Amino acid sequence: MEGRLILGLWLCTIIPCHAYYSQSKPYVPPIGKVTQLHFFFHDTISGKDPSVVLVAHPNFTTAFNNTRTPFGSVFATDGPITVGPNLTSGVIRNAQGLWVSTGQVCWI
Repeated sequence: MEGRLILGLWLCTIIPCHAYYSQSKPYVPPIGKVTQLHFFFHDTISGKDPSVVLVAHPNFTTAFNNTRTPFGSVFATDGPITVGPNLTSGVIRNAQGLWVSTGQVCWI
């Protein structure tokens, strides 16, 4: 009886350890399909038919008030997204939204 008890305890400690530790295999991610999209967004700030309209601007004077996009200004946009870099290329649809002039350096 005592021999069976010792054998049972020994099997209870050996069997779980043997099954728990196993050879691990490195993870190999599946090969995914990559899609590359190319489209062109056009903004027309001034002219006959602008696609960007000034909605709000700051109520204080800055050094950049005389630029087309003064610091802190909010614009609404409805500009075309095209297939090619030219505005005359095929229009996919229009991008609509808001953008804010946040940089204090004038690039225009």
